[in-house]
Amino acid sequence: MTNNIDIRCGNLFIILWLMALCSCGSAGHDSSNDTKAEVTRFDLEVFNYTDMDSAARSAFRNSFAKVLSILLMDTSAPTDSAVNAYARSRAVKVFTPDIMSRYNCHDSVEKVLGAVMSTKHNLMPELQWPLMYGVVSPYNQSIIMTDSIMLIGLNHYLGAGYEGYGYFDNYLRQTKTARRMPYDILEAVLTVNYPFIQGQEPTALNRMLYEGAIIATIEMSMPDFSLADALGYDCAQLDYIESHETEIWNALIKKRLLFSTDPAIADRLVKPAPATSAIGPEVPGRAGRYIGYRIVNSYLQHNNGCTPQQLLSANFYNSRNTLIKSKYGTK
Repeated sequence: MTNNIDIRCGNLFIILWLMALCSCGSAGHDSSNDTKAEVTRFDLEVFNYTDMDSAARSAFRNSFAKVLSILLMDTSAPTDSAVNAYARSRAVKVFTPDIMSRYNCHDSVEKVLGAVMSTKHNLMPELQWPLMYGVVSPYNQSIIMTDSIMLIGLNHYLGAGYEGYGYFDNYLRQTKTARRMPYDILEAVLTVNYPFIQGQEPTALNRMLYEGAIIATIEMSMPDFSLADALGYDCAQLDYIESHETEIWNALIKKRLLFSTDPAIADRLVKPAPATSAIGPEVPGRAGRYIGYRIVNSYLQHNNGCTPQQLLSANFYNSRNTLIKSKYGTK
């Protein structure tokens, strides 16, 4: 469907490339064999909805029926009044001009995703990739995904310094960048296709290993992988957690957190937060996710031929033998 907005390809790919060079621990990537990825710009289409005639509105609702059912949280056929209300909403009116100025072309994101899809095809050919739509999300989630459709809330990726994010804590603001978007997208695909399956005796270690397996699989798939970006850290936070890894590991053992069966403990170790308070107020949030990644990384070094599918299987992250075979913490 055409629209009246002038969409010109800007310099976003160059900006992202420069940002990647400045990120913590990125590597080069040959994009010559990358697959084409496509993100449909629903956000630009719906911005013009109020100016469409009745025939164009009807065609729009039919074309984007599935997207609208997710955005409007209504499985019935989208009505003109409901779509018009969304198009006139404060979120759409406020964020769309800023999205247009930053994402006037989606080529850069699509190139990164194309590279991911190329690698994914070789590593995980069974993985189903959804149809992707750029939207203005009225919800806190930056990525909303069903089995076949992904909505990418572009209003969640306008830059850490974006004035509209002033009310967010710093640990959340620093993840709201264009560089972070491909990580969130790939993580959403992985967690939908390989959801966490709780074992008979669930422990915090199980969750940590699952989260670590997600990060390790992203590392295998992501061009110019940055551990800081994958964890949602800035470089100072990554430096801190890497230099205090031994102390954090010892604290997990000393405080008997590793094999805790309290799901609240697992959440406090792996979910986004200003700090991992279960370990210490100065420790960056999601420290358990970092340790989980380090265990999985050690496992891969000592056990050749382990595939992403094996890492993401319940047999891997629910087994105590995984820690033993990783030889993590034994040096």
